[in-house]
Amino acid sequence: MNTQTNYFKKALVVLMAVMMVFTMMPGMAWATETSSNESSEGNIVSGNCGAESNENGAASVTWKLSKDGTLTISGTGAMENYWSTLSDKRPWKENLTKIKSLVVEDGVTSVGDYAFYSCSTLKSVKLPGSLTKIGPGAFVNCTGLEEMKLQYVVTEDNMPKDNKNGCIYGCTAIETIQIENEASTVKCVDGIYYSKDGKELIYCLKSKKGDVTIPDSVESLRANWRTGRAFEECSMLESLVLPEKVVKAEANVWDACTNLRYIEFKGVKSVENWAFSNCTALDQLVLPACLTSYAETSVAPKLICFRGNEEQWEAAATEAVRTKLADKGTVVVYNYDDQAGVSATITAQPETSVNIGLGQTKYLSVVVNEEAGTQYYYRWFKKTDNETKKVSNLSEDARYKVDSSAKGTTNYYCEVVTVKDGKTAVTKSDEAVVTVGDLQAKFSGGNGAQDDPYRLSTTDDMSELAGLVNSGISFSGKYFKLTADITLPDNNWTPIGCKINPNTAGIEAGKNLYAFSGTIDGAKEGADGECWTLTVPQNGLPLLGYVKGATVKNLNLTGERINGYGLVNNFEGVGLSGNAITIENVTIKSGTKIVKSGLLGANMTENPYAGVSADFVASIKNCTIEAGAVIGCDGDQNMIGGFAGRMQGTIENCKNYGTVKGKNIVGGIIGTRDNALKTCTVKNCGFYGSVIGEENVGGIVGSGYMTNNALTASAPNGQRINILGNTVGEGATVSGKTNVGGILGSDLYVAQVWDNVIYSFAGNSFSGKIKGTTNVGGIIGFYDSLNKYDNIAGNFYKTDCGATKGIGAVKYVDTNVKKPTQASGTTYINTEFGVRDCPTVEGCQWKAGHNRTDDPLGADASRLAGAVETVPTEAICYELAVKGTVKEHYVGNELDLSGLTFTAKWTGGKADTHPTFGTGADNVKATGYDKNSHSIQTVILSYGYAQTTIQVAVKKQAATTEPGKTETLHVSFTLLGDSKHQEANQDGGPHGLALNKLDTWLDTKTYEVSLNATVWDLMQQVQKDNNNVRFNAKGTQYGTYVYSVTYNGTELGEFDNGKNSGWMYTVNGTHPEVGVASKFLNNGDTVVFHYTDDYTKEEGSEKWNTPAGGAAGEEVKDVTTSGTAGSATTKAPTDVKVSEKTNADGTKETVAEVKVATEHQSEILKQAAEKKSTEIILEVSAANSKGADSVQLELDVKFVKNISDKTDADLTVNTENGKVTLDQETIKTVLGAAKGATITLEVTKVAKPTEAQKKAAGANGHVIRLVIKSGNQIISDFNKGKATVMVELVSRLLGKKVAAIHIADDGTIEQLAGKLLTIGGKQYYEFATPHFSTFAIVDADEVGLDAAEEPAVDAKALASKLTPAARSAKTAKKNVKVTTSLDKQDKEIISQLKDAGYTVKYRFYRSTKKAAGYKAAVTKKASTYTSTSGKKGTKYFYKVQVRVYDASGKLAAKTALKQCRYASRTWNK
Repeated sequence: MNTQTNYFKKALVVLMAVMMVFTMMPGMAWATETSSNESSEGNIVSGNCGAESNENGAASVTWKLSKDGTLTISGTGAMENYWSTLSDKRPWKENLTKIKSLVVEDGVTSVGDYAFYSCSTLKSVKLPGSLTKIGPGAFVNCTGLEEMKLQYVVTEDNMPKDNKNGCIYGCTAIETIQIENEASTVKCVDGIYYSKDGKELIYCLKSKKGDVTIPDSVESLRANWRTGRAFEECSMLESLVLPEKVVKAEANVWDACTNLRYIEFKGVKSVENWAFSNCTALDQLVLPACLTSYAETSVAPKLICFRGNEEQWEAAATEAVRTKLADKGTVVVYNYDDQAGVSATITAQPETSVNIGLGQTKYLSVVVNEEAGTQYYYRWFKKTDNETKKVSNLSEDARYKVDSSAKGTTNYYCEVVTVKDGKTAVTKSDEAVVTVGDLQAKFSGGNGAQDDPYRLSTTDDMSELAGLVNSGISFSGKYFKLTADITLPDNNWTPIGCKINPNTAGIEAGKNLYAFSGTIDGAKEGADGECWTLTVPQNGLPLLGYVKGATVKNLNLTGERINGYGLVNNFEGVGLSGNAITIENVTIKSGTKIVKSGLLGANMTENPYAGVSADFVASIKNCTIEAGAVIGCDGDQNMIGGFAGRMQGTIENCKNYGTVKGKNIVGGIIGTRDNALKTCTVKNCGFYGSVIGEENVGGIVGSGYMTNNALTASAPNGQRINILGNTVGEGATVSGKTNVGGILGSDLYVAQVWDNVIYSFAGNSFSGKIKGTTNVGGIIGFYDSLNKYDNIAGNFYKTDCGATKGIGAVKYVDTNVKKPTQASGTTYINTEFGVRDCPTVEGCQWKAGHNRTDDPLGADASRLAGAVETVPTEAICYELAVKGTVKEHYVGNELDLSGLTFTAKWTGGKADTHPTFGTGADNVKATGYDKNSHSIQTVILSYGYAQTTIQVAVKKQAATTEPGKTETLHVSFTLLGDSKHQEANQDGGPHGLALNKLDTWLDTKTYEVSLNATVWDLMQQVQKDNNNVRFNAKGTQYGTYVYSVTYNGTELGEFDNGKNSGWMYTVNGTHPEVGVASKFLNNGDTVVFHYTDDYTKEEGSEKWNTPAGGAAGEEVKDVTTSGTAGSATTKAPTDVKVSEKTNADGTKETVAEVKVATEHQSEILKQAAEKKSTEIILEVSAANSKGADSVQLELDVKFVKNISDKTDADLTVNTENGKVTLDQETIKTVLGAAKGATITLEVTKVAKPTEAQKKAAGANGHVIRLVIKSGNQIISDFNKGKATVMVELVSRLLGKKVAAIHIADDGTIEQLAGKLLTIGGKQYYEFATPHFSTFAIVDADEVGLDAAEEPAVDAKALASKLTPAARSAKTAKKNVKVTTSLDKQDKEIISQLKDAGYTVKYRFYRSTKKAAGYKAAVTKKASTYTSTSGKKGTKYFYKVQVRVYDASGKLAAKTALKQCRYASRTWNK
């Protein structure tokens, strides 16, 4: 029987015994007795409520409730406790609403727990001098309680408080607490507790409201979080004046005073940051001239009225503080005095009487006569029968948006605050009476419900609808039904949905927007399939302006010349999300002419990259353009399509028989996509008319994503448009000049599609005629790139269409085919093993492993786009839809998709099918799943020509399944931020992690997270633990994307410091290629979330993970650190004392006792932390250890703990007996098991092995013993950590085939994986182990094991694979520093050469020409060189040659100069 079961059995016995005792206690029954007999004294009810009984067995405390509502508690001793609100056993609970006052008589010592909880009718309480305790919750939520009289000795410990733990929490009406006992140590005046001498303000009741002036006697405000801060959560306070003796405003004293709008200090000298945290209404602060320090930036009031001058203010507030306040809009008034300033002259008062419908948007406003030199600010108040409340903070905006969420009448007025010459004045406006009631709409009938929609039958109905929407009624959830053909007004028609302020460029994320959100249905009732017609007058604007959540369906649309888009003129939505509009079964009739695209198109009015946010989408389906309709009738538009111009969302099952005309980016269905994020899909559409354009012209789609005016490249790793199952039929024509395609004109700027933005271009056919001059293709005119994630398949074009190939031209093709078909203008690359051959493309971050394995422009071209005499009639699967939930997967599990259902969509009208996942020919196939990888994986599903992706989270299985125990991880997190400086090169920039120029916002701290936590989970915990930080994120097809971080109230986001600026993160020094929500954590991981001014400067593994070198046991005199930050190595000397010792068995051995000097310990930690070292090496030189049998290094536990806590470094002990490296996980395990003040590591060569060891190791074997101990504790198991051990081969093993083994105490062996290394001409064997014990390096043949063989090294072959790059930078002295840049593969090659005994040097060259004339400047071991001479104004080019020398110093290999990318720099000295 296990311990857990035993525990529960014992607990059960105890519980039963307690229950028996309680059932036998008469006092327990008496405590709930109630008498309902009305006495002659006028009592309604009475009973017992004592916790104890007296000597006669009667209750010691009783209660009685009189007719007037007074409840009297009498007797001696304590009242009964009622424990909680879950089981209400209070004897007066049936009469709770009759209690008006409570009198507890002398003799009673306590008020029971929760005794009067939620007694809302209770107004007054009197407590006696005998009282020693008020139980928890005693008066909680007594919302009518107004007065308490306390006769007992009141102290800080027992005074009633209304905070969350207080006995009067939720008593919102309490105003008076009278303390009548003179022995009390506190006093309460007007709802505020003070020390008895009045010098300290201890606590303000939360119910304190309005304007408060603190007495002059007060010198300090309680700021201790344990006992409660003075004004914390006093949310009903509105203004506060502090006396002259209060000289310090400490952090969080006013936390969450959410209605506090004004604070005046008369003598404060110091205001700490977070003093006014969460005071969201604070808009005016008055500060005295004696102020010496102001650090508060968590809240920035609109006005800081400072009685000192500007110089004094700058002395009190640092530049950083002043900048943050200015960024938040704070205005500082200098030389402020109390004399009244110039009042505002209000020339236009708010409307006197306003009637609006429920949910209608309405703004009140005032207009003032602004005078030069005067600043004007506005704040609005609302008045009800009970209170006046401020509803907006001071602002330059004179408008206020009325709350119309509930019916009723409210009065509003505005205060205009003027500031001039250090003086302020407040002018109050007239009141506006606003009544919110039912909407009185004047339509032709209906109430807007789905079964009784508003009727639209006349032009006036449309005008009424436009007027209401454009005054703020969105009609969300309302329905409209056309009952007749309608023509829009001829003159002054404003489309339905508008900007509130038309003079503002953007919609301000919806704040400046009145959008239409209802449903308009034009279907004729009783006439199946017939629709009413909406006519737009010649040169008139379309029906709709701005939309959000709208639907238009079953409508015919016509007009001689619609001057805009055909239906929605303002598809704009930067900052919005959700459905913009669904357009279904709308027909553009023959003869209609539209200046822009047929139905809608995104307008880029406030963002140069997109007109709508990625999540703000439109849906167009089952729509038709009839023959004879002309879209883009003037022929001068760019980004134009039959149905949509810039499209975001999905368009499906639409047919175009008309003509589309334009200049650049012209498509038969859509022009282009709008936003580079999220998906845009065109599927199962048909084009049967004519497309006429100049550049980027396609039968279905004009072009892929582009920025404004198609002039700027962007999103080089973005997602392409899904183009699925579309048809361009016989008789259709597509004509242009450049980049003309039967289906797609071009996709110009996606240089490499990433593996997390997979799309499909499948099942499309072109049977029309095409005409163009450059880059003409039967399917695609021009494509910027092709890699394995470009799923272009199953597309066909007719051989006589006018195009000679399926894809006209491709700029970059990524394939590992050795001799791909050459095509004009095509550059072939291969990312199979890296990205070093990839060209430089602005903004593109190349990823390895994205290569195709085919010849897409040659032998395999027909799979992408096949030329046929007749387009195949057999159905093609062009789309695979997935529904359901992926089952949980754990490391080692095979892929299980049984929780999903699949739907295959087919061309040719074939019905949907539902294939299953499997390995058969007709099954859904999956690629990209790795059962052994603990990660969130993007798995590609394929069926026919269709592809889609799913996310599979492969988790770790918990090591323990014991109930109540969960496995957790310990990881560290650091937040590094920056200042805002607009451009990367300002403020000493660019700043970034690689450049070590960032501010520490959150110091490194260890957090405990769950076993399968992601980086995003960790960040949520960080945010929870640090209330001054908020991570602002959104979901994209790339994963969870953190676009900004708010720190101490200031938000720093993407693009704030230039076009390449934003937030990134590293795990253990490396930037992962997945989003924060897709990166699982491992125990001991180090996460750094950091800002960068230029993400291109952060890329490349050469900035991290630089391997450290160094021969075993070398002499080190001082602590030194080499390498770049994030990959540095810190080396340190040790002190060694050698002596001879006698073992317990009588044998003798020499022992080298090793320690690290105290001064060296601190220097090690300092350098390793500053340089972000990845390894700390403690060198025990052979000269000092003198061949000792055992090297024993003793380290202080505190020093080892600092290595773990303050660095990310592994700990290496380098001795002549062996080199041992402990990773961070092992260090943590050792620390957790340490029992003493020191930790000792022993590396011993066993001179006299035991018989069992001799038998296991053989005659040639070299036995070593590794031990870690602390106190009397030997630490042998490292849990999930590991130690790496490297041992020099003894002479008897040289030339042998060797292996490493672990020898158990009984002589059994276990072979260990390892490798043979050559370093500095010497041979070593390296292996890893999760525990310490006895090991041996053995002759593999002698003991019958497989050997580890040293691979042959071909220096010339390896050197030929190197691709060094030169980088140049100007030094402070205007010299030029040239650095050799090596990618990950280069570093592995150089490490391999060094391990084989070669020496690597670098020769630097310079020339005044890019491609010739290079002359050697210097050859050195270091990979950097500083050029100190040159001709001013001359541009020099630099290259680096890597040179490899063998052990004799002879040159064995070198790189060709053409292998190196040059760097250039103009000489300015």
